Amino acid sequence: MDPVNFVGGIEDAYDTTALLNELFDTLGPYTVCGHAKDFRIEDRLVLHLEETVIGEGLLDQATFLSRFEESCHDGYVLIEHLPEEKIPAARESLYKTGHEVGIRWKGLDQ
Repeated sequence: MDPVNFVGGIEDAYDTTALLNELFDTLGPYTVCGHAKDFRIEDRLVLHLEETVIGEGLLDQATFLSRFEESCHDGYVLIEHLPEEKIPAARESLYKTGHEVGIRWKGLDQ
């Protein structure tokens, strides 16, 4: 499950909750892992999505993690496409949001 790849336009970008629910309603039973990332819209001539640190962008991370947990309880969530120096902040945000929605991180919350 890589929801940022499914953002098809401005409507999706500003209503990621609806996009995530549609994706998980359709693909949830087939989900085996999740790609955790976030995005922002850049001011360019045409719509341009730029990946950013998780929690600093537009993706509804709480819905992503909640729906992922429902669909793939024993799956893995991978942080991707960030420079190494930004991964700790992304991990911290992802971990915190997971806790806020009731996720127990295996290997971390033991």
